[in-house]
Amino acid sequence: MQNSLVTVQSIDWMHEHTYTMVVANIIIDDCRYEAAEYYDAVNDRICTDADAHLAVNGIFDVQTGEMLKIFYPDQDVMEEIFWTSVEEQIIAAMRTFVDRNPTNLAA
Repeated sequence: MQNSLVTVQSIDWMHEHTYTMVVANIIIDDCRYEAAEYYDAVNDRICTDADAHLAVNGIFDVQTGEMLKIFYPDQDVMEEIFWTSVEEQIIAAMRTFVDRNPTNLAA
């Protein structure tokens, strides 16, 4: 965990009927994951509050096909620090994507 390499491979929009998300394909130490976060079209931003998708649901482990909670009660401090760092990297990449790939949803 301490010297893990986090790589964001791709990011794209996912438009559903009632919401839009930004989805990132990431690799952490040769393991593939998908991370998604809600897009707030009114304020043109990635949602990062306490009800945000990453914080509540975690990330999707492509190998196992399961959601992996990244934050949970009684979590080891070092694990929480690790996942907080990963979350910050993912959100930063998503913000860059949103800035460079505007959507017409806010119009």
